[in-house]
Amino acid sequence: MGVCSSSLDYLMKSVGNSWESNREDFELKLLNDFKVPEQATSIAVSLDGVLIPTRCIRVLPSDSRYEEASCGTVSFFNAAGERISTIQYARSPVHKKVTLKRQLKQAMDIMLKQNPALNVIKLADGAQDNWTFLETQIKGDRNIIDFYHASEHLKAGLDAYFGENNSESATAHAVYRRKLKNNKQGATEVLRYLEELSRKKPKNKTLAEQVTYFSRNKDKMAYSQAKADRLPIGSGIVEAACKTLVTQRLKLSGMHWDYEGAQSVLSLRAANQSNWFESAFELIRDKQKSNVIRLRKISRGNYEALRAA
Repeated sequence: MGVCSSSLDYLMKSVGNSWESNREDFELKLLNDFKVPEQATSIAVSLDGVLIPTRCIRVLPSDSRYEEASCGTVSFFNAAGERISTIQYARSPVHKKVTLKRQLKQAMDIMLKQNPALNVIKLADGAQDNWTFLETQIKGDRNIIDFYHASEHLKAGLDAYFGENNSESATAHAVYRRKLKNNKQGATEVLRYLEELSRKKPKNKTLAEQVTYFSRNKDKMAYSQAKADRLPIGSGIVEAACKTLVTQRLKLSGMHWDYEGAQSVLSLRAANQSNWFESAFELIRDKQKSNVIRLRKISRGNYEALRAA
């Protein structure tokens, strides 16, 4: 006899809702039980977002829309720059990722309390809201804009000046991308070059936007120093989490989600991919336990006494 799909759906939501109703206590317990790897010398924190189809805000009953779910990671690296392990989080759409930010701050505070000597790296794309959180709420001063996002902004500026699919744009991008990654003053060199191009085409809005981007973020583009210190320069870990936690499950053909259903799935997947699903499930199971009274083994009087207790 096959298992009814609605039963599986109910089971998933039931377990996920049980986790969410006790989430803060459960996460604190798991984090306090977690041991920072002995070989870890650095800890990196990242956050990002990914759009998912939702049915929570609609005009017509058949409408669906996309809203931003969020992912966050806390990763440990050894002295050789190799990733050891990662704690992953995912949240269904919430304004300004407020719940995810609390989770990341709590995790970072507990890990750094365990090992205050860890080098802290804060990694994200250029979204201002992410950096407002990272710079004000997370300890440590090593801030790094994802190198590949910076490279895309460089390409956008060059294409705006030379034209898309232009060989001069491709050549300039290869040269200045290499400088950005390997030169100590690479970000300053890129900014000067884009400013020079912008002066030649002062009405080019896209080029001006890229000048502003590099001007605002160049202090977060010390890629050559990060590489020398064997630290990550890309936010690929959190982007991979967005793909494996969210996209591969919530964006299949024909799907659309309410917030609670999406979160039920994401909480369990995040626990599994953080390698603490068994510990998490033990916490859920302990909350769900209830005593079973075998009525044939007790007298009527004892049964009434047990009910009264």
